[in-house]
Amino acid sequence: MKANKTRLLDYVFVDDSNPSRLLSALASAFLIGSLAGLLARLPFLATPGNYAIALASGLGGFFIWLLTLFIHPLVASSVWCAVSKNSKSVGIALTAIVFFAATTSIALGWGAFAGVLLAPGEGITFTVSERGDFPAWFANSIAFLKSPFTTPLNSDVGLLGLIAYMAAKAFLFVPFLPQATARLNQMFELMQELCMAWMKHVLRWLPIAVFMMSMSVVGENGIGFLVSKMGKILAADMVALAGHQLTLLVLMALFFRGTIVAYLKTMSPAYLVAVASRSSMGTLPTTMKCATKAGIPESIRNFIFPFGATVNMDGTCAHIMVVLCVILQSLGVDITAAVIFKVGLTVMAASIATAAAPGASVSLLKSIIMAVSASLGLGIDAEQVPLMIALFASIDFISDALRTQTNLFGDTMVALVLARLFGRDRK
Repeated sequence: MKANKTRLLDYVFVDDSNPSRLLSALASAFLIGSLAGLLARLPFLATPGNYAIALASGLGGFFIWLLTLFIHPLVASSVWCAVSKNSKSVGIALTAIVFFAATTSIALGWGAFAGVLLAPGEGITFTVSERGDFPAWFANSIAFLKSPFTTPLNSDVGLLGLIAYMAAKAFLFVPFLPQATARLNQMFELMQELCMAWMKHVLRWLPIAVFMMSMSVVGENGIGFLVSKMGKILAADMVALAGHQLTLLVLMALFFRGTIVAYLKTMSPAYLVAVASRSSMGTLPTTMKCATKAGIPESIRNFIFPFGATVNMDGTCAHIMVVLCVILQSLGVDITAAVIFKVGLTVMAASIATAAAPGASVSLLKSIIMAVSASLGLGIDAEQVPLMIALFASIDFISDALRTQTNLFGDTMVALVLARLFGRDRK
């Protein structure tokens, strides 16, 4: 009996060290949660069903709060380490940043195109349910679970300023104050390690969180909403990710016609590991081995892939742009070129702070939503944010694998360009 319990707990509380079990657990949690939400809507379960849906919504919100609890120190340490560790060659670093910005812009463009073309946000509303039949003690308990959203700790908009601030500090310290930089590196490396350990520990609860969120989404909106609306969101995601990779592939074929096929074949094991692990950092050892076989010089591969796994999130950017299109369409906002430009800058900056762990992009959704709300003057109600996050978090695992592979695809394309530009005189 004890062994059976252990196996069940190992199945529920899984981490990215066992990708197949994690994917199985997330899929099962999504299906069981959706079924529970559907059952909660049955007429003869109206009263207990309402309680169960509200509780699931509150617990889902509490999970997101736990995930974002140390987001500010994680962002500060990640940005510092990314710059300080990978800025020894100014020429390579600046060139890489330019090309990363180019690939990210293409990803944002495809995300906006897919979001506007398929309009997955039409017909979606994020309305806070008013249930006056709940006793005060229960309503107060749910409000407590969601309190991080209604009374946010720190400024969410300030997260983007923190990214710029830490990057500027690192660029100033590294060249001119080497001794201070060495000590700061030790401090920020420890901070990053502790914050990542916390995030990975919280993410072990992801299957339970997916169960809660899918139950609340289906319980609030019905199974028809799940199939039609979420299907369009996932379709927009797939169009954006596929379009981005196809664009990069065409561009690379124009400049590297004779070598691109062989290069992709050599790098293909890393792409497969990225899909399986859903973690850019988890894929890094395989990526480095494949890059060595592909002839990427050591000085370039040792820089570009750790740096890219930290700051270059093409798949994440395309996905978040689709998410924001959904939100803007649900609010009736006309998505113009100016709106796309403003939103794109926010997404590009925020993607740098995304931790290279499965499901970690969910932790930034709240900050991005509030930042976009402030920049566009949308006035999004803080109580609507948990509903928005629950919708996307419940299906995040479905496209997460392809987003990770898209992130790596952009890194490998930039690595090939840098190898041609800087590889002649480097080992």
